[in-house]
Amino acid sequence: KCDILDYGCGKQTLQAEIERCFSAIPGMRIIGYDPAIPERSMEPEPAEIVVCTDVLEHVEGECIEAVIKHIHDLTKKIAILEIDLQPAAKTLHYGRTAHISINDNDWWLSWVKKYFVILEQEIGSRDILMVVQPIHLYRERMCKAN
Repeated sequence: KCDILDYGCGKQTLQAEIERCFSAIPGMRIIGYDPAIPERSMEPEPAEIVVCTDVLEHVEGECIEAVIKHIHDLTKKIAILEIDLQPAAKTLHYGRTAHISINDNDWWLSWVKKYFVILEQEIGSRDILMVVQPIHLYRERMCKAN
């Protein structure tokens, strides 16, 4: 069994693509969660893998830590985070960019490192992609390895 939680699933494009590419994997389940969409806003169960792409830059600055902690609390094994570092092409109805939390990679890394160990990362000029594990799970894994 492997549950994948799409955190901030929006139109559920991740689910559609995973099902298209990996439909034959038994026991895999994709769960969509998006607090901005009423029918997908119910509190999800923790999942082995949490995927959060193109979401955090849409979160108000004062809520970033709470959202990162929420992702942490829902992660049973690893999380995959992709954060855009640039203003969005789209604007909100009042004219502001849809990316309301534009920060550099060091700023984002400092928040992520409060709750996760970064296992892999790729920093580009436009975005940052990370595979992370909750700190307590990483420590447990390291203790078992030694």
